[in-house]
Amino acid sequence: MGTSVTFFVSPLMRSEAMEREVQAIDSEFNTHLQDDFSRLGQLQGHTSSPGHPFNRFSCGNKKSLDDAKDNGINLQERILKLYRDYYHGGLMKLVVIGGESLNVLEHWVLELFGDVKKGPQVKLEFKTEGPIWKAGRLYRLEAVDDVHILHLAWTLPCLQEHYLKKLEGCLCHVLGHEGRGSLYSYLKARGWIRSLDASLSRIDCSSVAYIFCMVIYLTDSGLEKIFEIIGFVYQYIELLRPMLPQEWIFRELHDVGNMKFIFAEEQDQDDYASGLAENLLCYATQHVIYGDYVNESWDKELIEYVLGFFRPENMRIDVISNSLFKTKGQLGYVVLCGWTHTCKVFGFYFCVQVQTHPPSKQTGKLYSGLTV
Repeated sequence: MGTSVTFFVSPLMRSEAMEREVQAIDSEFNTHLQDDFSRLGQLQGHTSSPGHPFNRFSCGNKKSLDDAKDNGINLQERILKLYRDYYHGGLMKLVVIGGESLNVLEHWVLELFGDVKKGPQVKLEFKTEGPIWKAGRLYRLEAVDDVHILHLAWTLPCLQEHYLKKLEGCLCHVLGHEGRGSLYSYLKARGWIRSLDASLSRIDCSSVAYIFCMVIYLTDSGLEKIFEIIGFVYQYIELLRPMLPQEWIFRELHDVGNMKFIFAEEQDQDDYASGLAENLLCYATQHVIYGDYVNESWDKELIEYVLGFFRPENMRIDVISNSLFKTKGQLGYVVLCGWTHTCKVFGFYFCVQVQTHPPSKQTGKLYSGLTV
């Protein structure tokens, strides 16, 4: 602890150390090139609305950083400015775990972190106007692995202030249910899917928006039934609308959350401390330890309100597969940009514009035609 605190008090920021870090960043970027979901995340960011916080290169690489230097940007000065603006006591959270008494741990913290720059207690929030993506578009991305994935995403408002209600957990539980009568069991019986997961991870949550995702691994026959599957997704959602706000579901999830907390497996201390520090940014003090498990209040109206965002005009469709690009044509794939497919969902039609994005081996590019 005594060694790491030096960074927060007087970081060296040597130029040679920064060069080594650039190489580390580039190595991480190249690792992401072979991960289908990392590539999907970059595609989603690149195709989001211009000027939106999502519309940027999320991880960087050597090429992007070298280009910045060539354009006259002083990376060292930028990093120092970032440190001066944000690395102060008003924005930082600290968790210390140790076997010593609380008095001893407090003495160490005051002694070691007493020189950290003080600053105002503020909660940073990033707001934006307008949608993240243009509605009614389907993106086809060539897969690295031998998989067929249908990825559906809906943009929800920020739900952080309602964390005690665990609304997203209820929606994930119902939409991802695998028992008899579920969407999964119906599509599985038809031989169209291998698995179905409905989720909203912490990385998909921000003050800008929450992104609710449904990830469906398709069979070969399911790949040919994409629009039929989407239609059944909405039939299932429509089936849930009049019956979903049921308090017994909340009570069941409440009990499961308590059991998970009581019988949680012991974590490595460094991972546990890191997780609690993140929770300090999200939860009230009394919920820092229990906040990930708590289901404290039932709100029928809020569930109905959020379920209203699950509609076709608020949906983004991504299809990840290498079979989509096996048709003979230029560069081994079929260019479908501008092609439209009319899909009927619950009595009305919506138009899907298809855009294809095969991978590129060029340095600094994740997708053909998309410089990042």
